Amino acid sequence: MNLISYAFPRRARLLSAHQYTDVFKQPDIVVSDGPLRIRVRKNKIEHARLGLVIAKRVFSKAVRRNRIKRIIRDQFRRKINNLPSVDLVIQVFAELDDDRLHKLLERQFLLLESKEDLKKSDF
Repeated sequence: MNLISYAFPRRARLLSAHQYTDVFKQPDIVVSDGPLRIRVRKNKIEHARLGLVIAKRVFSKAVRRNRIKRIIRDQFRRKINNLPSVDLVIQVFAELDDDRLHKLLERQFLLLESKEDLKKSDF
């Protein structure tokens, strides 16, 4: 039996400010879709990593910010095995409901999965 892990391990996260800065300064792709912006940069690791930027000025309640982060992490965990080796930073700029966030993320992750130029190794 082949089990797929849906954990969100430490190795699947952007952890340092330096890692975020690399993605912000030199993204390979920037995708904006409504209140969502995804910056993508190829990495030299064999898996995708995720970083989140959720503005406190937009979401003043910590409960809402945490819910949005939880939804994004959950969608990422489900797609991590299909994504190319990239670093993603997902920003949310405006209030949106959970259903819309799910739909936007699903559409953007499908788009990233199909990007051929991200699958090729240029290193």
